[in-house]
Amino acid sequence: MDDKKFLRNRVEASRRPGKPKFGGGSVGLIAAGAIFVAALFIGFVVYGLT
Repeated sequence: MDDKKFLRNRVEASRRPGKPKFGGGSVGLIAAGAIFVAALFIGFVVYGLT
């Protein structure tokens, strides 16, 4: 329950412009990492299917 609430608060905080709760750089880093991992995973799946 707490995790969901934390995630929702985090998404809302990242959506609305203003002073970031967690240092501005860390959120960007996490997002970049997540996108990178997702791209790797998708590439791996596509490569496996072809």
